[in-house]
Amino acid sequence: MGMGVNMVAPIIPEIMSFFKVNEVRVGLIMSLFTLPTIILSPIIGSLADRYGRKIFLAGGMLLYGISGTLPVFLNFSFNSLLVNRAIQGIGFAAAMPLTVAVLGDLYDGSKEVAAQGIRAFFMGAGGFLFPLLGGTLAVLGWNYSFLPFLLAIPFAFFIWRYLSESTESSNNKNSITTLKFFLEKLKVIKDSYILMVLISSLIRFFLSIGIMVYLPILLVNRLTVNLALVGFILGVMQFFKSFASLQVGNIVSRWGLNIPFIFGFFLYGLGSFILPVSSSITLIFILMIIMGIGDGILAPLQKSLITQNVSAQNRAAIVSINASLQGIGRTISPIILGIIMVNYGLYWAFWSMTIIATIPMTYFILKKKYK
Repeated sequence: MGMGVNMVAPIIPEIMSFFKVNEVRVGLIMSLFTLPTIILSPIIGSLADRYGRKIFLAGGMLLYGISGTLPVFLNFSFNSLLVNRAIQGIGFAAAMPLTVAVLGDLYDGSKEVAAQGIRAFFMGAGGFLFPLLGGTLAVLGWNYSFLPFLLAIPFAFFIWRYLSESTESSNNKNSITTLKFFLEKLKVIKDSYILMVLISSLIRFFLSIGIMVYLPILLVNRLTVNLALVGFILGVMQFFKSFASLQVGNIVSRWGLNIPFIFGFFLYGLGSFILPVSSSITLIFILMIIMGIGDGILAPLQKSLITQNVSAQNRAAIVSINASLQGIGRTISPIILGIIMVNYGLYWAFWSMTIIATIPMTYFILKKKYK
């Protein structure tokens, strides 16, 4: 599912040039893809708690794949491309958060943390390959970068055929799938610790999507880097994210949950502070490694902190609320950072990410009672 961002990110400068749009409008390519997550993920999560995960996971994956490939075969205007990205985002909203809930159904304790780390590893591995592939395919034309979304279609049928349904979720037939039922789920997040974990998830995705959208513009416009190299540079961050994710189980067993959590956001803030003043490709590579490690630490930690603190019957709904907050972060990031870039320049677009990264750092440093 990371293809929806990672495959498209390297070609943002090419789309910007092809359609002659500014930084704010080109950011909508990502914002409208993530927008459906805000609205649909909590609703789908609640329905999945009652009717089971498989139908929503497979159906969302199928819609994601079909709509994702349309730009290859149809001659889209910029506005029609935005509409199609929103439709693809509906498939993303249905499928992505449920992958976390399924792992929570199948595993618990340290095994669940390790499983989330393995999930993040494969997402990170795809995150390394997809930007490089997207940037390389753009040599044929920007729309050819959408061709690999075809892979999601057979995968959807595989899920439908082979995924075992969760007993706890599928037996939850007596729950009321109404607004009242959904609001009951929100009571779980009254705990300030869980609430901040959810907010920090929003912030992490605000930072990651900001890097994915606006670093390519920095590389192409300032350093005249070609799109294939842009994809490779973005892929380096994802590669080290996947490496760090595999180490999270060992890191947590030695340092606990909070110190790695703080350290992950520190690395994000450090990288985004130095990036806009970097004139060396080598330095940019180093910064992407640093931020990749930070993101790799945070990704499984945030998911495990949620899945281990809510009951099985609420898990899909709360994970989907988390996905909705992630969607808010991803949706507002390109818009806010694009406005900052247009009005205040590239430096402050990146430095604002540094400031935002300090919010969860400060909370977890000052909080006296750690979990």
